[in-house]
Amino acid sequence: MGIGINSGEVIAGCIGSDRRMDYTVLGDVINVAARLESQAQPNQILLGPATYAAVKSTINCQEIGAIHLKGKAEPVEIFEVIYSQEQH
Repeated sequence: MGIGINSGEVIAGCIGSDRRMDYTVLGDVINVAARLESQAQPNQILLGPATYAAVKSTINCQEIGAIHLKGKAEPVEIFEVIYSQEQH
């Protein structure tokens, strides 16, 4: 299982009709997170730039580089969480 994490503002709430109502989140941040997840290899955690900026002082990461994601005009810089047994 691969994981994609992105941070930013989203719209959250109950969306639907009287017949079917779901609590969901919408926005570009969610779309980028989904694209990162689809790019992640098994046991890999990919971070978007805002998430990396928030955690870089506490979590060991390496830059993967800019990649083109579906629905984005410009490449997005992505980062990988580096996991080691010594962390536990």
